[in-house]
Amino acid sequence: MKTLMHRPMHRRFSLWNAAAVVAAIALALALVLPAQAAGLCSAPWVHDGSRVRLDGNGKTPMIVEFTLHDVSHDMQDGCEIGLHIYAKSGLVALGGRPIETVQEHQLLVDEAGVVTRIVSINGRVFAQSEHADLVGTVSTAISGMFLYGAGLAPEAQMLPGDTYESSFDFDVVSPRLGISVGRMRAERAKVEVSEREVGPPQPMNTVVGQLQCRPIRYTRTARLGVLRLGNETLEPDPTVAHITDWYCPEAAVVMRQEVEQHGQTQVIDVVELKR
Repeated sequence: MKTLMHRPMHRRFSLWNAAAVVAAIALALALVLPAQAAGLCSAPWVHDGSRVRLDGNGKTPMIVEFTLHDVSHDMQDGCEIGLHIYAKSGLVALGGRPIETVQEHQLLVDEAGVVTRIVSINGRVFAQSEHADLVGTVSTAISGMFLYGAGLAPEAQMLPGDTYESSFDFDVVSPRLGISVGRMRAERAKVEVSEREVGPPQPMNTVVGQLQCRPIRYTRTARLGVLRLGNETLEPDPTVAHITDWYCPEAAVVMRQEVEQHGQTQVIDVVELKR
């Protein structure tokens, strides 16, 4: 009987790639949603039905949609935010079916301290790829990073670096057999961000019209840590990218992100913003 490891090299590579994309999308939570620091819970777009849609070009084309739901302000010094994420992504070099990911998170936002802290524990994930489906959970903790908003003074020139972590635990399901054929885990995926340089406002055409947006430049190092699939382990090399976030204070959102890696630049734009 054929198993998931039939044609082992091609399928194993596809499986590792699927897990890497899922982890990257999970870590991307910090890139878009918490675009305002102090007062995140009272931001005008934090309510049921708000939606952000991203479109990215390059070697890893992607579509990502973030939708807020079940927003609750019953917490003291914070709030809860339901977050639904749909993403479709693929590597141009591989061809084949894109990797589709659905995530459901309940974010706990703690604004009691000096630094806003956002936690998602056991967010639900379902990912489909050509040779394997992944079903499981992702946990993410964000503290301070990318929380521009009220923390970005008009005269700001530099922002400190930061680090945040994520973990995931998936059942690996064979699309052909419809049954679980293994388990994949990463206990400590990590993103490290260098000190960030804030540039002066520049006019930029966006989906909501022309805005004055500030380029924020930094280096991002992502480490998936040790991936475990059954008895196999793999520790991918860290990925290093040079990032420019175009933060537009009037919209309180990063409306564009430019990612330079391996000599090529990918542009990720907000193409829909429903508030």
